[in-house]
Amino acid sequence: MRYYIRDGILYPEDPSDISKALAQIQAPAFYTRKIILNGQQKPQLTADIQESIHKPYRSYLLLDSKGTVLFRGIPRENQKQADLFFQEQRYELSMRDPRTFCLTDQKGHLGWKLTHNGIQGGWNLLTDLFLSPDIHLGLFVFTRYLDKEKESIPCQRKE
Repeated sequence: MRYYIRDGILYPEDPSDISKALAQIQAPAFYTRKIILNGQQKPQLTADIQESIHKPYRSYLLLDSKGTVLFRGIPRENQKQADLFFQEQRYELSMRDPRTFCLTDQKGHLGWKLTHNGIQGGWNLLTDLFLSPDIHLGLFVFTRYLDKEKESIPCQRKE
């Protein structure tokens, strides 16, 4: 399946028909906690970052409307990958470059690929995972979290 994401809204593959929004991130977009609305504009999921003083220090969470964790992501120390856990399965979310994110299963099968459209803006999503549109948008939010990980690397002093 193919999708298109622009301005926090998930559309079917053809971005020319913007009336067919399948899911969207509720404004404001600058908070780490994101409310994901379904196509009928009803809150469906929440994506957030959970901080801890113990390892893992940070986790990405995708919660349903009852607060049940659907996906849990743990960023790796290299700031380019995160281990995602969903229905007792482990996946790897990786940033191949700042414009390409991939989700692979334990066997190395690429099931989800997000690619930036460059100067046109927006993102193309190619997937063979049978997940709801709001979950796909939640995974998109995880890519934004992962992209920000590399910005939070502490400065190292030269002695």
